[in-house]
Amino acid sequence: VLAMHMNTAHNTAAALPLLTEVLNHATVGTTEHQSALLTQALALQSSGDMGAAIKTYRDMLATYADQPTALNNLAYLLVQCDPPLSAPAEALKYAERLRSRMTADAQAAAALDTIGWVYFKNGKNDLAAAALEEAIGLGGPAASVNLHLGQVYQAQGRLAEARAVLTQALDLARQASQEDEARQ
Repeated sequence: VLAMHMNTAHNTAAALPLLTEVLNHATVGTTEHQSALLTQALALQSSGDMGAAIKTYRDMLATYADQPTALNNLAYLLVQCDPPLSAPAEALKYAERLRSRMTADAQAAAALDTIGWVYFKNGKNDLAAAALEEAIGLGGPAASVNLHLGQVYQAQGRLAEARAVLTQALDLARQASQEDEARQ
């Protein structure tokens, strides 16, 4: 719990040694082990060590094959990272596994955003558009989802729709920025 709090507070340097200690003592297959592995992967990702984060997500999925956060984050990292870490075909495998296990819950829109983006990075633009449109339908418009959908529409030659969705993405990003400023 302390390591999760440290990671949330962006103190990954302190969280990672604690997580290593927990993982050395946790029994594989337990909730404690799964939670510590996921927190370690998230901490590595937050610290910018994408190679280690990718390895940890892969290791996690070897034991916890259906862990939705690991499937989502690994698929996203594999299409977002630069070579040699980039692996769109491998990402597609994880995205499709996530899609087959997805339920209509609060996480579905974020998962569909990842799934759509992975489809796009693999040249499957029709599937990408369908997933991203579904994400917007479930979670409402979000700047990142609209940005991804706009790029897909542009690749499909649907320029008027791309312009409209990208304009909405900019508006949503501005609103989010203004909300953040108001909170401060």
